[in-house]
Amino acid sequence: MIKYLMLLLLLCVSNLFADKRVITTIMPHSPAINAARELAGWQDFVNISETKGLHGAFAITPEFTLSFRPERIAQCFFGDAILKCANTLHIVGSQKERVDADWLADYFGLPTDYESRVHFDPRVAQALVDFDLQLEWNHFYARIHAPIAHARWDLNMCETFVSTGTTGYDPGYFNADGIERAQLVDNFTSFIMGCDAPQADNVTFQTLKHAKMGCRQDLTKVSDVQIALGYNILQKKRYHLGFNLRCSIPTGNRPTGQYLFEPIIGNGHHWELGGGLSTHYIVWKNEETREHAGLYFDMNITHLFSASQKRSFDLCGSHNSRYMLAHKLTPTITHNLRGIVDGQQTTPTAQYDNEVSTIANLTTLPIKVSASLQVDLAVMIGYTQRRNSWGFGYGFWGRSCEDICLCGNTPFDTQLWAVKGDAQLFGFANDGLETPIALSATQRNATVKRGKNTNQTGATTQLLIAQAKRNEKIDNPASAIADPNGDSTFETVVTLPSGVQQINTSIQPIILTTNDIDINSARTRASAHKIFGHFNHIIKRNHSTPYIGLGAEIEFGQGAVCDRFVSAGNPPCVNTALSFWAVWLKGGIAF
Repeated sequence: MIKYLMLLLLLCVSNLFADKRVITTIMPHSPAINAARELAGWQDFVNISETKGLHGAFAITPEFTLSFRPERIAQCFFGDAILKCANTLHIVGSQKERVDADWLADYFGLPTDYESRVHFDPRVAQALVDFDLQLEWNHFYARIHAPIAHARWDLNMCETFVSTGTTGYDPGYFNADGIERAQLVDNFTSFIMGCDAPQADNVTFQTLKHAKMGCRQDLTKVSDVQIALGYNILQKKRYHLGFNLRCSIPTGNRPTGQYLFEPIIGNGHHWELGGGLSTHYIVWKNEETREHAGLYFDMNITHLFSASQKRSFDLCGSHNSRYMLAHKLTPTITHNLRGIVDGQQTTPTAQYDNEVSTIANLTTLPIKVSASLQVDLAVMIGYTQRRNSWGFGYGFWGRSCEDICLCGNTPFDTQLWAVKGDAQLFGFANDGLETPIALSATQRNATVKRGKNTNQTGATTQLLIAQAKRNEKIDNPASAIADPNGDSTFETVVTLPSGVQQINTSIQPIILTTNDIDINSARTRASAHKIFGHFNHIIKRNHSTPYIGLGAEIEFGQGAVCDRFVSAGNPPCVNTALSFWAVWLKGGIAF
C-alpha cells in the first residue's frame, strides 16, 4: 500500500521537473480515461437516490480536442538539438561549418556540403463520441462506456534549404568507387519519410523503414471498453460513498514503431484492472428555491497488464542514435586484412560487408510493456438552480514509468553490425593496382550530431578532409595493411586510390550487441493536470429526464525547457503527457 501511495505522490508532482532524456514514442492517455468528462453533468442523476428499483442515466458525448505546446513534443523527440523552443533541426554535412547541435547530413544519404533547416509544429487533433451508461439498483451500480475516436497526428514538418549540396562521397566512405551527387538523396525529407536512399554500385543503402517522420497519420478506433461494478456503502440524497471494481477491455491500436509520431487511440492495447472511489456531499440546499451546492469526487486506479507492442530504441548513452548509420560486417576476412598493434600484425574479427542501414531499422523491436499504476481523478464543485446546473473542477491523470522487456532475438544476435559514424569503410592497397580493401573500422562513440574523425566545426579545408580520411578517431585504431594478391606480400593500405596516407582500421572492431539497446529510450510515464467546467440543462423533469450540456477542459502536461536543456538528472523515462484543450456536448436521459 505504501508503495502505491508513493507512486501516486510522485505522479502528482512529476511534471514540476524537466526531463533531460529524449524519447522514441509518445503515449497519451486513452480517450476512455477522463473522470472529469464522466462526472460533469451527471452529478444530479447518479449515486443520489434513496429509492429502490432500477434507475440510472445514459449519455452521448461528442468531444473535440486539440493539443498545444508543440515545443514540448519536439523537445521530447529531439532534446537539445532544438534549443529555445525553436522546433527546428539543423541538418549539416561533415564538410560544412557546423555547431554542436547540428545533425550530420551524411547519415541521411545527403552530400557532405548539404545544409537545411527542418521545422516541426507537432499537433494532435481528435474527435470522439463517448457512449456512457450507469445503471443502479439499490446500493449496487454498474457503469460501462466506450468512446469511438478519430485521431490525426501530424508533425507538420517543413524543410527549408540553405544548400542542397554538390559534393558526393569519395571512394572509401561507403564503397570503393565513391558515390556521385546524382546518386544521393535529394533532401532530408525524402530520406526521413522512407521514400529514398542513395543508389550506387557495390553497396546496399537501406531506406528508412521505422521511426519515419513527416507523414500525417489518421486513425479511427474504439479506444477501450471500460466497465465498473460498484457498491455504495452510503447513499443518501445529500451524500454518498461508494467503491467499485473496474476493468478496461482493449479495442484500440498498438504502437508499431513505423512512424516517430504515430497515432495512438486507447491505452496501447493493455488490459486494465483496478478500483475506484466515488463520493459527494451536498453542503448547502434550499428547498424553496430548489437550489443546492455540493462537492463531488471520483478517483480510479488501475494496473496496466503486459501488452505486446513494437517500439524503436536508441543506443545506450546516445540520444537519437536511431537516426545514425550502422554498417554490416562479416567474419570472413578478405585480402588478408591486418592491423599493426604494438608492432605485431593482428587479424580483425570482422570486416565491412558492403551494407549500411539506419539504426532504427535494427532497433525497432517487439516488446512486452506494462505499467504498475494509472490514476485518473476529478474533484468538482457543483451548483444547481432548478433545471440548470454548473460545475467547475480540477482533474489529474498519471501513469507510472513503464516496464519493458524485449521479445526474442534482435538483429544483433544473428548478424554483425557496428556504428559507422564518419569512418572510411574502404582503403586501397598500395600495390600499383589500387586494390580496394574493406576495413574493420567502427565508431561506437559517434553521435547523431557528428562522427569522430571530423572535429566539431566540420572538415572545411582540404587538409582537414585528408586528415579525417585517415580514420584516426575510430575504435581501436591500427595501421592497416593487406595482402591483396595472396602471396604473403603485405602492402600498406592508403586512404585513396594513388594516395600516400596510410589508413587505420579497428583492431578490434566494436560490434553492437543487444546490451547496447537503451530500453529506457522507449519507456514513458505520464503526469498531467487539468481544469474543467460544465453547464447542464434539464429539458424536462419526469420519470424520464432528458438533458443537454456543454463542457470544456484544459489539460497541462509537461512544459518545455526553452532556455537550456538541463535537469536534476537523467530519468529512466520521460513524461509524454500531452497538453490539450477540449470542448464537448453531453446529452442523454436520466431514468
